[in-house]
Amino acid sequence: SPSARAHSLAFRTPFALLFSNRQTARKLGGKRGALADGLLRHSRISQESLICLLDGVPVANHDLLAGRVIVWDPDELDARPLSTVVNRRHGTAMASVLVWGDLNAGEPPTNRPILVRPILTPSPATNPPSEELPEGVLAPDLMWRVFRELFEGVDGQPPLTPNAVIVNLSVGDRAMPFDVLPSAWARAVDWLSHEYGVLVVVSAGNHPVLTVAGLSMSELQALSGEDRRTAIRSAMYEQAGSRRLLSPAEALNALTVGAIHHDEAGDVAVGYRLDPGDGIDMVHPLSALGRGQRRAVKPDLASAGGRTYLAAKPGHETTLMSGSSSLGPGIKVATASTERPTTGSSFIAGTSPAAALISRHGGHLHDLLDSLEGWPRSTSRAQRSVAIKALLVHEASWPDLETKPFEADRVWGYGSVQRDLTLGCAENEATVIFLGRLGSNQEQRLVVPLPAGLHQVGVKQVIATLAWLSPINPGHRQYRKAKLTFAKPHGLVPTSALKSQTVESRAAQRGTVQQQSYVTQRASTAGQGTPLSLAIKCVEQAGGLGGQEVDYAVALSLWVAPELEIDVYQQVRAELRAVTRIQPRP
Repeated sequence: SPSARAHSLAFRTPFALLFSNRQTARKLGGKRGALADGLLRHSRISQESLICLLDGVPVANHDLLAGRVIVWDPDELDARPLSTVVNRRHGTAMASVLVWGDLNAGEPPTNRPILVRPILTPSPATNPPSEELPEGVLAPDLMWRVFRELFEGVDGQPPLTPNAVIVNLSVGDRAMPFDVLPSAWARAVDWLSHEYGVLVVVSAGNHPVLTVAGLSMSELQALSGEDRRTAIRSAMYEQAGSRRLLSPAEALNALTVGAIHHDEAGDVAVGYRLDPGDGIDMVHPLSALGRGQRRAVKPDLASAGGRTYLAAKPGHETTLMSGSSSLGPGIKVATASTERPTTGSSFIAGTSPAAALISRHGGHLHDLLDSLEGWPRSTSRAQRSVAIKALLVHEASWPDLETKPFEADRVWGYGSVQRDLTLGCAENEATVIFLGRLGSNQEQRLVVPLPAGLHQVGVKQVIATLAWLSPINPGHRQYRKAKLTFAKPHGLVPTSALKSQTVESRAAQRGTVQQQSYVTQRASTAGQGTPLSLAIKCVEQAGGLGGQEVDYAVALSLWVAPELEIDVYQQVRAELRAVTRIQPRP
């Protein structure tokens, strides 16, 4: 239909351009102190923010954060009696991950400031005080107020950060594990995400206690390698009913992130604790695991969550608790203590830093999109959000790690980031990003020109990822109003010869992101310029769209085995550049 137009761009970022951007990041990161006095006095800088962190109050004058975070605290949570520097743990840690990633990885800081809107405060009901929502505050109401402040403006004020496209929510309600119906918090996140066109990245949640039945601590320590990892996974599987996603991780429009037992801390002494992976990466023993609403794929992605060594709970030799140490392991982050209020660091683990790492990478992908030749500067926030969502999942695939007795997609979702598109494409692959809008019962056919040389017998792979933000109907059983799907691509070889991989297609069609990988070894009769096409369809559900159109993005990659010696990227790039766009008459 005329309303379902799409933009297509073959992209490849030269290393020199990336290096230049990162040099700029170091220069921007050198600012100190000027951003801490109030957000409204720095409206220009707040408009540069791509990521908003909803978390605890950070130690904004920490040496690693000063000049790199903007704190907007209209509820004055920083003025509460327990909001001392020492108690500002979680917000400081998440801000550190968004700015620096894992400090042990040695990566440069982000080249844009992070906007922090505190929603958590230390609770007097816990010892030591844990950061929670303020007493008497309802999460859905708080989310509504916060999103209006950020993207709409309240009390006659302009929106605080109109250009932000990612909201990081490394927060979960341990009292509200997901059970069949989405929580009020998740429903609010779904509605706000679509209403304002924002990608919300949510942590899956953590379960810090694990009971291993039938094995004592000494017997667990005697196990090694895959035997120990199998024992830990089996214990997680047996208790899966009590280790579900924590609200609002079941949100359909959100990108939910689980954790992998991995970090950059290197070798760390175990002591009297137990390394559940015995030196090998595995699903994180703290991570909450899906599925989501109507058995949708959840978590959507998995990322490094830091290693945690387990210790026996006193009096319960087979009950393990996550242990922490100032020496690690884990994700190294900025922290504050009485002795080192602005220079300290510590180690954390779980799905919270895993989600923050995904948000940080999403910011890098946004900068990549901005650098693309021909990228439309008029793209809306919703279009940029779905493009980032599609690319984040597009980069992912299942890690080569054992998951039994779990199904792989229940542990990893669509996987972890296995390739970084900000570093560009190799000669034997090309990735194209499409943007478009679809209404009810509309279809858009996306076309990518194929290169020459595909007549050779050898491995050829097509990876397609579709993402959108759906309006919702909370009172309807189907909940999701817009169902977008795609079928097998046409034009490379007969569709019967394309072998589908990754997530089972029915499960993949229950959320708001879908990735499929198709592989063939057959020779293709398609020549240079012959199109590879992929049809995207939209079907309304849950009472209908009422004439609404839905923004979507598709990332499509063509990869051929290097031994075939086909310069896929240059040929596809040349064909796309030669396309003459013809605008339809009004």
